[in-house]
Amino acid sequence: MRAYDNPDRIIRVGLPGMSDAGMIVAVTITPDMVGKTVGIACQPEFKTAKGAQAIKQKNWQQAVEQRGGVYQLVRSATDMLALVDRVQHGRW
Repeated sequence: MRAYDNPDRIIRVGLPGMSDAGMIVAVTITPDMVGKTVGIACQPEFKTAKGAQAIKQKNWQQAVEQRGGVYQLVRSATDMLALVDRVQHGRW
């Protein structure tokens, strides 16, 4: 990201290839799933309509998914809402 007070200065956070945001989406488990609410680790990666993942981002996606997390490319607000809805309804 770029520094607020100096757009020429780039600030790096996290690990190379990490998604742009992390979140926990509350999911109410159905009765056959014990009836508890759990958090699901979600890693949206924000891209423009033509943006592509870097190799390190693809590696991060694989690591997230191998550990049961949800990783998705998000190109619009609609994509983000769809991700939350999908996870909340157990479609991950």
